Amino acid sequence: MDMQKSLDSLHSLMLEPRIIRAPYPIRQRDTGLAQMTVEAISEVYAVEGISFDTISSDRSLTAAQIGDWLTKNAKSSRGTPSDSPLFAASQITVALSWLEKGPIVEATPALLEMLENTDIDDSITAEQLRMPMPRSLYLLMPRTGEEYRLYDGTGGYFPLEGVLIRESHPIDPDTGESERWLEFVVASSTTAASKNALDDAYYYRPLSISKGAESKSILQLIADYDIELYARLGLTPPEPGSAEEKNEAVIRRVVSLASKVLLYLNIPNVRRADHQGRSDLLRTAPPKDPVKRRKYEQRIRGTFDRIVVGPTWEEAGLGRAGEGTSKRAHFRRGHFRNQAFGSGLSQRRLTWIHPTVVGAQGSDSPLPRDYALKR
Repeated sequence: MDMQKSLDSLHSLMLEPRIIRAPYPIRQRDTGLAQMTVEAISEVYAVEGISFDTISSDRSLTAAQIGDWLTKNAKSSRGTPSDSPLFAASQITVALSWLEKGPIVEATPALLEMLENTDIDDSITAEQLRMPMPRSLYLLMPRTGEEYRLYDGTGGYFPLEGVLIRESHPIDPDTGESERWLEFVVASSTTAASKNALDDAYYYRPLSISKGAESKSILQLIADYDIELYARLGLTPPEPGSAEEKNEAVIRRVVSLASKVLLYLNIPNVRRADHQGRSDLLRTAPPKDPVKRRKYEQRIRGTFDRIVVGPTWEEAGLGRAGEGTSKRAHFRRGHFRNQAFGSGLSQRRLTWIHPTVVGAQGSDSPLPRDYALKR
């Protein structure tokens, strides 16, 4: 692909309103940026005689390792993706997800509110945090509250849009053993005033679930990840009071919420519905008329398939945010815990105790049932 033509196409498409409103991976896909990133990285690796496609298929390196190597050693006619290993890692994770065709999973607002009001018991270990599918996924979970704002260092901020999650299995160079990592890219939404589909912010943060970390509680794993990350990459922690330090607190909160969604996605009877907007459009024959064909192509851009998970407000017992009452119904906190069962209560299984809905009149209304999660 001619690089100049690719850049011209990128600059044109990044201004399209449909793409501006689309989720982060769709913006990367439909502007062509994800493909350009793959091509640039592939060229770098070709110089070294390494197949980037192989790395994608066997997940033998984390994106942080690739980004660190690229920023320190890579030479190519296009340069490296970035001079920052974390920024490069976020780009690489998106590129790998694009190659793997990871699905978009949209969490309902009711599910997110339920999980925000759910605690994770200290007994829940990192080993129990697992992907519900063998490839990457983008978790669409927009939040607009102040506690989810990602700051840009100039006084502005971006609202949270979602999290790209990818599991990798790199080989430990010291032991030769396979490790397990969950790599998160926290992505912001393009704001209402944005005129650029790529005017956003995204942050790469990995969780290492190896070398004894399997027995850590999920809460401890999330609390410690930045310390290990900075140590591995030789980076300096952010200055106290800086935008970077504020963002670290937000990112930790987002990763915690995303981890709860992962737990939910592994329950036996998860509520889900497939929405095939893009696939349905692609199954229709493109119009022959040039004007109608252009409109058809514009409709496709920014349209995407997604899996919607979680209950509606009504199913969660909240109605439409307490519509018709003087006081909005709210949650009494729930929790994930390892529940005893079996002969002599000697076995343990991960269970979600739902938050309890407290109605406007003060009556308690528990959600339909508890779910036992597979281990």
